[in-house]
Amino acid sequence: MNDIRLPENQERVSEREAKLAEYREQLSTSNPPRMSTHCTIAVLEILLKDGAVSTQQLCTDVLDTWRDEFDEPTYWNAVRVIHDYVETSGMNVLGGTDLPLLR
Repeated sequence: MNDIRLPENQERVSEREAKLAEYREQLSTSNPPRMSTHCTIAVLEILLKDGAVSTQQLCTDVLDTWRDEFDEPTYWNAVRVIHDYVETSGMNVLGGTDLPLLR
């Protein structure tokens, strides 16, 4: 998976904006902050700002930023979850906001 594109469906865009706010709240209240939350926020921020995100390039950027804390499987799970939410509103995601593994 190289890119995620923001859908034209405004309802799905609004859902992603609400999820970003939810993840930011999680980040501010979790101690220590979870890498999955950082990864999800990074994907959503670029997706909502630019309309698309190159997930491979972002992986490199997140690795550069978080070096020692970075966990690549966690990052790619965050990408898959956000991709599924964009495509299906999360129909293939098990669990809730806590970045569950996809089925």
